[in-house]
Amino acid sequence: MKRAIAILALLLTACSSAGGSGGATPRTVVAGWPDKGHSVSLHTGDVLQVRLNSTYWQFRPASTGGVLSAGHRVAHAKRMPYPGSGAGTVIVTYRALRSGTATVSARRGSCGEAMRCSAGQASYRLTVVVG
Repeated sequence: MKRAIAILALLLTACSSAGGSGGATPRTVVAGWPDKGHSVSLHTGDVLQVRLNSTYWQFRPASTGGVLSAGHRVAHAKRMPYPGSGAGTVIVTYRALRSGTATVSARRGSCGEAMRCSAGQASYRLTVVVG
């Protein structure tokens, strides 16, 4: 019986110390347009979701290879009566792989049906610090 308790205690200790963020549960941080030009802090193993309105957003690879995983892009288009509106949301998900700093950026040329974006509306940039 004592041996079974010792083995169980050993297994519980091993399971609780496994994980990418020092044993802590990875968290999901959501960033959007209001976070443009700012920084977010993550721990290794955390997930970053960048959500931008308009299906025209095109994300570039994170600026520093190896700090963030390659982004997984999902576009949710709203059903609109006319094509070309860009109505909807683009969500790109990254995972923090190691300590460092990376930049997430995106661009779009259109802000709606045949409407060019102004300089302030055409780009998005977010600094990600993984510690």
